[in-house]
Amino acid sequence: MSKTYAPLKALAMASTLALLALGAGACASTPPIVTVQSACSSLVPSELRADVPGVEPYSETPTVGDLIVFGDGQTAALDTANRNKRAQLAVIELCERRDAETAKALRPRRFFGIF
Repeated sequence: MSKTYAPLKALAMASTLALLALGAGACASTPPIVTVQSACSSLVPSELRADVPGVEPYSETPTVGDLIVFGDGQTAALDTANRNKRAQLAVIELCERRDAETAKALRPRRFFGIF
């Protein structure tokens, strides 16, 4: 082979290697993304986990006023229990939404919509 074709042969060899490297990178798979399902329920504060105490019923013969006070106290306790339940669910739903958005952001993006 003559000396004039040696640089062209080296250039052809280098470009072939570069194209092979690009092709091999496109075929390689990305590593799987493993997300750990965090315990969203652990984010619920202990104040919301505690039982809401009811009003003690009267053991003796109650008056009408006593029954009204009892009913009002039980309704207030039920309102507090329902509010705590909604707050717990809101915390868990926000945590799950955050985890889903994080997992979506970690997924590999497509290269020019092809790969």
